[in-house]
Amino acid sequence: MNKLFKPNLEESQIYGNQVSNLYYLLSLDSTKKIEGMTKTLIIGKIPCVFRFLGIPSGTVELIPRNIPHMVGFGQEKTTAAYRNMHDLNLPELLSLPIMLSDPDMIFRSNTKPNSSIIACKEIEGRNNPIVIAMKIDIKSVLDGGAIVVSGYEKDNSPNEFFTRLYDNGFCIYDGENKGYFEDIKLGTGVRDRLPGPIPASAVTCTVPVDKYLSPKGISPSDNQSILTKSGIVNSYESNTSKLVAIFQEKEDLALKYERSLTELGYHTIIPKTLTAAEITSIARGCNAVVCAKTQVGRFMHLQEKFPNIKKIGDIESYLPTPIFEHKLQPLAEILNKQKTESYSGRPIK
Repeated sequence: MNKLFKPNLEESQIYGNQVSNLYYLLSLDSTKKIEGMTKTLIIGKIPCVFRFLGIPSGTVELIPRNIPHMVGFGQEKTTAAYRNMHDLNLPELLSLPIMLSDPDMIFRSNTKPNSSIIACKEIEGRNNPIVIAMKIDIKSVLDGGAIVVSGYEKDNSPNEFFTRLYDNGFCIYDGENKGYFEDIKLGTGVRDRLPGPIPASAVTCTVPVDKYLSPKGISPSDNQSILTKSGIVNSYESNTSKLVAIFQEKEDLALKYERSLTELGYHTIIPKTLTAAEITSIARGCNAVVCAKTQVGRFMHLQEKFPNIKKIGDIESYLPTPIFEHKLQPLAEILNKQKTESYSGRPIK
């Protein structure tokens, strides 16, 4: 497995020890008040996949009080068919860092598409993918995070659920793994879409029905671009060939610039001072310059003197398109609109 899709071992070990202890205490008595249930567990840093999807640097956290729901403690019903609807086991909880670092698919949430996502992973022994529902917390372009709010096997009409997400532009990442999602992708035309950040054209209901029809007769957003695993690898490797000079007088911001850029593969250098001599010295060897938006004009003259500098810009110009820049309606609203317009005989727009 490519290192970009592996979790940090030390972070995973710390998380594993913490979640194992809580799981054990819950298994003894899930109704008993357990110390530490309100303190979040750090699963790890925002994975590379999420960074290239436009989620800022930060951490992925799990709120312990969500664990009983995820594993089915206290959810036993009198009707056998509804018993333990959520039934993740301890090995699967321990595997969350791996599932999130190397998911099979990622979709925007069907209910809260502008603040949440679902990461999907096929697990041996299960008939359907496990879905990890996550709320994305974006504080700024440099600071963000994610909170795992639920996890479960999608066993309630999964094919219909995932197909509708594909058809209506909710898919934002394809891990390109052969398996469960292959038939769904083939049935919706996703295989013909180009890799890259999801564009404005991915907003659903923008494609004429008579022009783009899937084999199932549903109108997919075939002009949508989906970030792929190979696309991430290519972008990361391209970034590793660049040395970016960080000209930012505020030390805390300079360090945040560095963290964000290095996570995307860039090599960085931060001058100790911003004297003309040091700026000139660094400019001779760098490929790009990042600085505050108000300072871009100050450094533009460097490109005339040093042709090795191919780009000068603010930090946002080096980051992937923000994950929720293009808004989507909840899936239920979209389907209802399609149904209404179908009944009225009007084309879906």
